[in-house]
Amino acid sequence: MGLTLEPSFQNMKKNLTLFLLLISALSFYQSADACNWKSRYFIYNTYDSCNSNSRKASVGGYVFFNSNLIGCFKYQWKVNGNIVSSRNVFSYAATQNGSYTISCKVTDTCNNCDTIFSSTKTISCLPNCNWKNKYPTLYTIDSCDATTKKASVFGYISFNSNKACFKYQWKVNGVNSGNNYYMSYPVNSNGTYTVCVKVTDTCNNCDTTFCSTKTISCLNSCNWKNRNPYSYSWDTCQGYGLRNSVNGYISFQYNSSCFKYNWTVNGKNAGNSYWVNYPITQNGTYYLCVKVTDTCNRCDTTFCMIKTINCFKNCNWSNKITALNYIDSCNGRRYKMSLNGYVAINQNYLNCCKFLWKVDGQIVSNNNYFHAPINKNGNYNVCVKITDTCNNCDTIICVNRLINCSNSGIEPITNKAWQVYPNPVQTVLNLATESNIGCLKIFNCNGQLIHDSTYNDVSTQIVVSTWPAGIYLLRIEDTGQVFKFIKQ
Repeated sequence: MGLTLEPSFQNMKKNLTLFLLLISALSFYQSADACNWKSRYFIYNTYDSCNSNSRKASVGGYVFFNSNLIGCFKYQWKVNGNIVSSRNVFSYAATQNGSYTISCKVTDTCNNCDTIFSSTKTISCLPNCNWKNKYPTLYTIDSCDATTKKASVFGYISFNSNKACFKYQWKVNGVNSGNNYYMSYPVNSNGTYTVCVKVTDTCNNCDTTFCSTKTISCLNSCNWKNRNPYSYSWDTCQGYGLRNSVNGYISFQYNSSCFKYNWTVNGKNAGNSYWVNYPITQNGTYYLCVKVTDTCNRCDTTFCMIKTINCFKNCNWSNKITALNYIDSCNGRRYKMSLNGYVAINQNYLNCCKFLWKVDGQIVSNNNYFHAPINKNGNYNVCVKITDTCNNCDTIICVNRLINCSNSGIEPITNKAWQVYPNPVQTVLNLATESNIGCLKIFNCNGQLIHDSTYNDVSTQIVVSTWPAGIYLLRIEDTGQVFKFIKQ
């Protein structure tokens, strides 16, 4: 007869299963007992703080436990479903009247359990800003006149309430357009205009916004693209009968007598026709823009072009002119009683240069030097024009020469009796002499010329009230006399 162990093994398996179930049940009851929130002697409270005088209100709450596991607790307060705090206390500002549902979820992270406390508070002390009960009425109107090509939108708002507390801010398509209970806003193109007014009740510290839309369609269309604009620019560096220039041209599918043009070149006004011819003197980039205005349809647009000029060659005269001297000869051995001068040019450019000397506007030489006779004492204006024919550029240099020779036959310059007063001066400087004043110049203490005029009278006044305080020199060009005065 054989021995079998199967019944004993089955019994052991059943016993092990029962043991595990018992352990699980004991753990469950121990855990349930550990999370017996009532036995932890908690204190939960919520409150509201409502002050109608200060127009402020809040709701708050707190929860405390008599437990050794406080370090295991986590908190989550909510007001109307919004999380407001993660501490055991909280305070929440209320902005309007109504019911506020308050809940606090407490989690025991040590025993892995949680509970929720909840309550409701009602706020009724805040000002009443029920705009619907104030019976607001918003009117928006458009005024569109196709004959005059003018249009506007109007707005008006009213309430069955005390207007003294109200402030208004109107906007049309986001642009501020008025601060009264009504407004008028001009428009210059067709389209949809959104009219909004923000109304603030300063007595009850609240506001709201009302909006409406108006569509303008009476104005003529200014679709410039459909007019097939054509613009063109060019330069005339070599002249071609015109001065060296940049030029522009604009045309449309039809030329209307309603069109007006305004050209600018590098921001400077250049012409008022459908074309422009703008003189240039140097290389560089030139921005040509023309603003076209349709005065019949009250609209405009701007077209711009860029022209780069590289036709001017280098005319750096400081590298070409090596010397410029003047000699006045009253008793010279070769040239008596004469004005003399010469200009020296770098040898690399000498064959390209032409010269033209003038004394008091009269041509006296075509060489790099000149000699001009002196017929009388006084001030002489001497100019030399130098032209670089290789690089197609020129420059003009002028000086004033005072001649006072004592030779017989020429009347010497005598110093006139002058009166320059008051000195020091604050507002007006007076000048008086025996005969015509002629040309005079005034320099500041830095040698800068600040006044240059010619007077055909024996007296004059110069206003100096706006000049900076300091020392000034007044020079009479005809006699060379110099006077010093002080501006206070």
